[in-house]
Amino acid sequence: MLRKIRIALLLASVGLFAGFAAHYLKNSSEWSWSRAPKTITVPEGGVRSDAFSLRLLQLHTDDRQPSIVAPALMSNMLLMLADCTTGETRKDIEALRLYTGQTEHTAAPDMGVLIAAELGLPYSEKAADYPIMRLPFRHNLPDALMMFNLTLRQITNSGQPVVSGDTLTADTNLAIGLALSFDVRLEQPFYANHNKEQLFYYADGTSALMPMMRQRAELRYASAADGAWEAVALMLKPTHRREAESLALIAISPATRAAAFARNMSTEQFSAIREALATAVPRDCAVTMPILQSCVSRSWTEQLNQLGLQRLTDITSRDWCFTSRRIGLGVLAEQYVVRMTQPHHTDQQPNLDNAAHAVVLDNPFIWAICDLTEPTPPYLMGIYQ
Repeated sequence: MLRKIRIALLLASVGLFAGFAAHYLKNSSEWSWSRAPKTITVPEGGVRSDAFSLRLLQLHTDDRQPSIVAPALMSNMLLMLADCTTGETRKDIEALRLYTGQTEHTAAPDMGVLIAAELGLPYSEKAADYPIMRLPFRHNLPDALMMFNLTLRQITNSGQPVVSGDTLTADTNLAIGLALSFDVRLEQPFYANHNKEQLFYYADGTSALMPMMRQRAELRYASAADGAWEAVALMLKPTHRREAESLALIAISPATRAAAFARNMSTEQFSAIREALATAVPRDCAVTMPILQSCVSRSWTEQLNQLGLQRLTDITSRDWCFTSRRIGLGVLAEQYVVRMTQPHHTDQQPNLDNAAHAVVLDNPFIWAICDLTEPTPPYLMGIYQ
């Protein structure tokens, strides 16, 4: 069960929004951000999260552009919706065989799911259990859009808008937003004064000089017997010291092109890589890699069909728990901000020569931030290219 994120709408401190909030919004105690799925039952049989996580990445895999998805956040949102729906819509979501578990981590990202409903929709006692924010899509679309963007952006501290005006219309009844902010801090830090300009070879055949982080430490390392891939796990640093964390940034360097490898990777292969790193004994490794930085805003509306969730874009009256009306989903939008923090300086210089394993990520590679000991969805997955 993930911890709940407390947020403030900032309306009290912004005079421009004060009248709007008083007129349109429910009391703030009636809705909240949530990271916890509700009561959906996961089928028995050792269901893992990797199938759905890999599918999300493959939906966004491009031969030239970097990719990033947040499987844990998407899973939580769909599980919430499943508990708000019935009938065929719920069956569509259950067919994805989502995994409900998520281990608590002090180093985990700040993330949340927001469901915004049209002001005129009736409310039931059941609705009060869900993170639903009432917005006047039909009555005041510009203000509804502004509030939707503001509420998502405050968790990421990003100035980049999440949703544009053409994705919400007067016919919108429902809008869903996902937001995630992650400051990646590594247990074995890559110090900034160890960075070195090196060539990175992009998927399109070009190359460019970029600052590459360098470190030598005892790290978890694994590789395929046939040389198809090698992988390293960089453990994440807890925000405050307590028991050892099992959350790690893993980097998978394939022998072939990263995008092609990701598209062809099976669930069993990805799960095997996670397990190999989880059981590996830390060993002497020298790692050279780029700095992870990303800010992504996009809509998932088109991808719903590819996930087999066509009914979510137009939920029939018999499939929605809160009203007998037909519900139109205006947008399923998300924003991710990921930063890798480097300590500035250390007097000790890394000796990268003669390490037992040298992992040089100067070609496109696959990465994920996940729990090494639990089969929970990765917080983030991506392709750096």
